[in-house]
Amino acid sequence: MPAETASCSDLADPSRGHGQFAAWRNSVTLRGGADLLAAGIAASLPWSTTATSIFVGLWLLVVTPTIDWGDYARRLRQPAYALPFLVLLLALVGTLWSDDAWADRLHAAKPVAKLVIIPLLLYHFSRSDRGMMLFAAFLCSCALLAIWSWVVLAHPHLKITATASDGVPVKNYINQSQEFTLCAFALLLPTLAFGRESRLGAAISCVALILLLVTNMLFVASGRTALVCMPVLLALFAWRHLSRPAALILLAGAVVASALAWSTSP
Repeated sequence: MPAETASCSDLADPSRGHGQFAAWRNSVTLRGGADLLAAGIAASLPWSTTATSIFVGLWLLVVTPTIDWGDYARRLRQPAYALPFLVLLLALVGTLWSDDAWADRLHAAKPVAKLVIIPLLLYHFSRSDRGMMLFAAFLCSCALLAIWSWVVLAHPHLKITATASDGVPVKNYINQSQEFTLCAFALLLPTLAFGRESRLGAAISCVALILLLVTNMLFVASGRTALVCMPVLLALFAWRHLSRPAALILLAGAVVASALAWSTSP
């Protein structure tokens, strides 16, 4: 009888039911679970498409009840939220120029559709203080992949899956190079911050990780797109975060390192 009374009182007072839904939406357990599943997405991304898809599905299942859709819609006015949808729209418009069947056209646009998860991730982690956990999971996973990449270069029979390139344990050299490029340049700003704060141990650790990733791209497996992006990203970093003398020194060092890599890399 008390349960029936409570249920009837909820029906009689809709605001109470709405308040309970709002409390559930803001549940620490749901948001904490979404944080962990997002870290799972980041950690699995360099290794397995299937595992990443499973983590994404579970993450969407957990995070969807926590979203305030009115707030989310307002945030879509911001460029970072809107750009993935605009890119997807551009891809869909591009399918109009194809003569293939619509099933083939939409299948070709499928990779671009994955970008729409970015606004949801931005929204979720704008309410969470565990955003760094996402980056740490991706960085550690890529570092492990870089180490294993060197191992399979010397011992190809240790590859996890059959790949077309030497030194590529899983997926392909294009994905591997792009992931390593992303991590290497994401580490530049923390390295600079640690150096300015005289936290030499942390700065040296970041430099070691950058060298692990970059040398792998130069001497094991490199994608042309990644190699084209690297000087652009380096120039943007120098322009945004360094003084003119420091930027010139960094770019000069990059030129020398590139020349050495060109003469020694296979």
